[in-house]
Amino acid sequence: MFQDLLNSDESIRRKVASSLLEQAESSDRNLVGSVPELLGIAQQNSDDLVTIQIAEAVATICEKHPSASREYSREIIRTIEVLSNREITNADADTLIDTTISHLFRAQKDALISDKNMLKDALPLLFKTLKQEGAARYVAYTIVSHAVNEDARILEEYTRDIIQLVAGGMTELSGTFLNLYHVNSTTFHSEFNSLMRIFNTQPDARSFILSLFLEIAKDEPALLTPHVELLLSQMQSAATAPTASMALTEIARASPQSVYAYIERIQQSMKTVDSLKYTVPPLLGIIGQHSETTAREVIPVLGKMLEESDPSVVTSALIELRNLGHMNQDLLGSYMPRIRSLTKSTHQHIRDQANLIIDHAEGRDLRSLASQIDEQNKLIREAAVSVDALKKYLDDNIEDLKHFIAGVVKKLPVPVRFSTEGRAKKTLRLHFSCGIQTAGCLYPRDREFVTETTTWNKWLKLALSAVSAGVSMLNPLDGTAIDQVRNAYQSYKTTYDKEFLAFINEPFLTSAEQDSLVTQLRDARFFDVFKYDPTIGNWACIMCVKSK
Repeated sequence: MFQDLLNSDESIRRKVASSLLEQAESSDRNLVGSVPELLGIAQQNSDDLVTIQIAEAVATICEKHPSASREYSREIIRTIEVLSNREITNADADTLIDTTISHLFRAQKDALISDKNMLKDALPLLFKTLKQEGAARYVAYTIVSHAVNEDARILEEYTRDIIQLVAGGMTELSGTFLNLYHVNSTTFHSEFNSLMRIFNTQPDARSFILSLFLEIAKDEPALLTPHVELLLSQMQSAATAPTASMALTEIARASPQSVYAYIERIQQSMKTVDSLKYTVPPLLGIIGQHSETTAREVIPVLGKMLEESDPSVVTSALIELRNLGHMNQDLLGSYMPRIRSLTKSTHQHIRDQANLIIDHAEGRDLRSLASQIDEQNKLIREAAVSVDALKKYLDDNIEDLKHFIAGVVKKLPVPVRFSTEGRAKKTLRLHFSCGIQTAGCLYPRDREFVTETTTWNKWLKLALSAVSAGVSMLNPLDGTAIDQVRNAYQSYKTTYDKEFLAFINEPFLTSAEQDSLVTQLRDARFFDVFKYDPTIGNWACIMCVKSK
C-alpha cells in the first residue's frame, strides 16, 4: 500500500498520502511498525507535498505513541536532516517543510532530552536549525535550552555558537549562559567583546549578561575593570542594581582604586535603590581597606546602616566595620557605643559580630589561629579523661566553642550529615545542603550535595567541634554531639571508648589540616555551587545567594 506513495501518478500518491495522514490522526497503532518504511519513502520521494504529508503522519504517530519516538529516533533525525537540505522552489512548500520539521522535532523532544547519546548525535542538526529562520528554530531552542539546564557539559563545545546566536538576535538563548559558564568559562572570557556587544545592543538579554558579568568578575576581574562606568549605570535600577554592585565588589577585590573614584555615585545609588543596602556593604568594606583615607569615607555610611531594622543589613555592616577596625581601631571610635549596645541584640549573628569587634577593641583576638587551636586542643585533652567528662566540658564551654568555630566555618563548611559505605571501603560520604533554600534551590535537604572522602578522621573531628557548638546536626545519627561522632567513628574503628578518646583528644583541626579539607571540597567542585553568606553565617547554593 505504501509503495503507492511513490506512484508515478500524482493523484494516486497524493490520495494515499492523505489517507495515511487520516490513519495517523485516528491513532491507528498498526502504523507504529511502519514508521521506518514511511521515513525511507519520505526521504526518496520527489513530490514535496507527499513528502510533507508522510513526515506529518510520522510526527503524529510519534505524538500519539511516544515509544515510536524513542525506537525510531535516529531514523527520524535523519529524515529531518534530509528535509532541511531539500531544495524547495515553491515558497508555500518551503513553509510547510519548516512546519513539518518543527512538528518532528517537537515529537522527538522528550526522546532527545532523555538520551544524551542521541542528543549529541542530533546537536549538529539542532544548531543548523537554530541558525535558520522559521518555526522549527523555536522548537530547536527549547530542546537546546532544556539540555543545558539538565547537563551543560553536553553543550560545552557549542558555547561559542550559542554566544554568536544570541549576538545575532536569538536572545532567548542567553538564559543558558550561566550554566554554560560553569563548564566552559574560558570561551566566555575569550568572547568577552561579543558579550559586551550583546549587553549594549540586546536589551532582552541584558539581565542574563549582567549575571554573567558577576561570575566573570569573580574569575577574571581585569576584563571588567575598564567597564566600571557601565556597571555603575546599572545601579540606578532596582532590577539590576544588586547584581551590578556585587560585580563591582569583585572588581574592587582585585583593584580597589578602580572603584574608589566612584564612591560618591555608589552612595547616591544607595539613596535611590533601597535594596542596595543588602549588597553594597562588602563593596564599601573593600574600598575602605584600600587606605585609612578611604576607610574614613565609607565608615559613616556603614555606621548609619547599624540603625537599620533588618538584621541582615546590620550584620553585614558590622562585618565590614570589624574588618576596617583591624586597620585602626580608632576609626570606629564614635560608633563603639552603638556597637556595644548591639551585643545585647536578640539576633545571634548581630551579637556575634558586635562581640568580635569588642574583642578586638579590648585586645582579646591578638593570638594567632594556630595558638588558639593549640590552646583549645590542650583544654580538651585535659578534660577528655572519659566520654562523660568530655561531654561536660563541651556543655560548660559552649559559648566559647561557638565563638571559635564560627571563624572556622567561614573557611570550611560543615556537612549537615554523614553516611557510611561500610568499613571495608573506609569511605565517608559527606552531605551538604543549602543554608537558605529558596524555591529554586540547587541543594535542599531532600537533594543534597554529596561527595566522598577517605580522610574520614579529619572530617569527624571537624564535626565534633562544629556539632558541639551547635553549628551543624549530623542526622540521622542519634544522641548528643559526642555520641553522634562516636557512632560514625565506630563505623570505621570497632573499639572501646578509650581509643575514641584518643581520636578526639585534639578535636580542633590545625590550619594546615583545614586547608587539606578545603582542597578536597575544591576538587569535588563544591565551591563552584556553594558560597559563604556572612548574613546567615552559613554556606548556601549559588542560586539562593543570587535570589537573596
